[in-house]
Amino acid sequence: MNELEEIKNKIDIVEDVGKYVQLKQSGRNFKGLCPFHSEKTPSFMVSPEKQIWHCFGCNEGGDIISFTEKIEGLSFPDTIKELASRTGVKLSQNFKGRKEPTDSVFAINELACLHFEKLLKESEGKRAYEYLKKRGLTDKTMAEFRLGFSPVRGDILTQELATLGFAKSDLAKAGVSNSNDNRFYDQFRGRLMFPIANVQGKVIGFSARVLDDSLPKYINTPETPIYHKSNILFGMDKAKEQARKQDHLILVEGNMDMIFSYQAGVKNVVASSGTALTEAQLDLIKRFTKNIKIAFDVDMAGQNATKRAIELAQDKGFNIKVIEVPEGKDPADLVRNDPKKWINACKKAKYVVDYTFDSTFSHYDITNILDKKRATKELLATISRLPDPVEKEHYLQILAQQIGVSLQALVEALHKFKSAKGNQTKATQKPKAVIEETKTKTTLEERIFSLLLVSPQYSDFFFNKINPEDFENDKLIRFVAELYDLNEQGEVDIKKWLKKQKPEDRDYINKLTFEIEDEFPEANEEIMGEELFNGVLRLRQEGYEAAKKKLNRKIYEAEKEENAKLVKDLMAELQFLIEKERNI
Repeated sequence: MNELEEIKNKIDIVEDVGKYVQLKQSGRNFKGLCPFHSEKTPSFMVSPEKQIWHCFGCNEGGDIISFTEKIEGLSFPDTIKELASRTGVKLSQNFKGRKEPTDSVFAINELACLHFEKLLKESEGKRAYEYLKKRGLTDKTMAEFRLGFSPVRGDILTQELATLGFAKSDLAKAGVSNSNDNRFYDQFRGRLMFPIANVQGKVIGFSARVLDDSLPKYINTPETPIYHKSNILFGMDKAKEQARKQDHLILVEGNMDMIFSYQAGVKNVVASSGTALTEAQLDLIKRFTKNIKIAFDVDMAGQNATKRAIELAQDKGFNIKVIEVPEGKDPADLVRNDPKKWINACKKAKYVVDYTFDSTFSHYDITNILDKKRATKELLATISRLPDPVEKEHYLQILAQQIGVSLQALVEALHKFKSAKGNQTKATQKPKAVIEETKTKTTLEERIFSLLLVSPQYSDFFFNKINPEDFENDKLIRFVAELYDLNEQGEVDIKKWLKKQKPEDRDYINKLTFEIEDEFPEANEEIMGEELFNGVLRLRQEGYEAAKKKLNRKIYEAEKEENAKLVKDLMAELQFLIEKERNI
């Protein structure tokens, strides 16, 4: 038996894949939602008999080696080393001679990182460098995290990597370039660059921040063969060893929160990079520890993210504590002003149930019967998730004392709460046929418009980049024109505007916003800004493509008619259009 077969024989594919995907038995196989593409109906299958996996949605498949390679963004040799280490198989073969499809993607990201690092210390990156120094980062920290700057010029990185022999299509595949009509330009321009590494420390993507108040604040690398945003935690490559040694991991929200904490000496810390915490990220953490401390931002979005993270982590069996940042600051601000306060806050992290009790009672006036009922309902939801019956009864007793009711009344209320929750879940489940019948395809125009409706704070950005004439849908042209006028007057009040619409138009608009809210139930401003930015960019590009095709047809007809003057005029118009397209 060769070493690869020995590794595969020592791994139960269902158990291993189950660390990343919630699998449910389906006949002889297991089924779940594919981790490699977005889907709502499970199409990802795992066969325990054949020890293989296959997704009928994206048509990917293979064995445990290919799964690990893809889910963790590893090269083939690194995957074999990882699995061999996990199974205790001793390797004698040299797998490094094998070229893998992702090798060039890793190489491109590494060279891009070197390019950005170099520019940070040059005149072009002076503003970004001074911004970091002003925030309080040392040169040592900047170097350790390989921070950089992307030039404002449109295609300098693309051209530099092309001269090294990389195909421009591969640069787009790696996420460092973008293309339009076979012309390639840099994905990131005029931004502070945070390299994102996988667990092994290899650069797999970037998070790019503006240096002014323009929007969106952050843009991340798009999905690539090695970068899957929902699977990555910023700084895990640096935090993993300390997480193992200290047997807990601190979870913060932003990249700068993580970097400042690391600089202050608290190194077992990772960042969710502004995204809602995912099951895949928790599965990654579980490889190193089952104990987490959460320190998200103190604003409303941060509090909601904390609540969602707690629920998800409890369902995954984590032991959770919450770090309360004093003085209402974000972790980065606190560390920068007083590192000792941050270190002390981490040490005094509060057990999650105690935190939830304190947080809930601070929001409600329990002398008011309605508030008492709301507080009780929220805390019963927390208590119902506790797996230990002794702990469950302990907190039921505390709740009974604080709200002034008998323990027996709360035990009965908890039972009813569980029953109601179970019935609600059943009631909301529709047969697959019904679900399929109700699905509708949202156009790019509708998607961009609905993103604006749920994120009106980006109206200035939206109307600086797009006009009503860029839309084809008659209703959307009218809606965008009306909102454009309101934005010119300095007041985009979506609720007020919506009330003035006809009932059928209101229904249409509400349907669009429901679809976006369902797609991004936990999204924060940065995520919505990134989605709107990318959507507007695609719409503008599609508009230019259509206009160029129309002009090319006119040029073809003019050439057939040998109308030299018209050809010259049309060619000038085409060139002007191409220049405008380059400056999107």
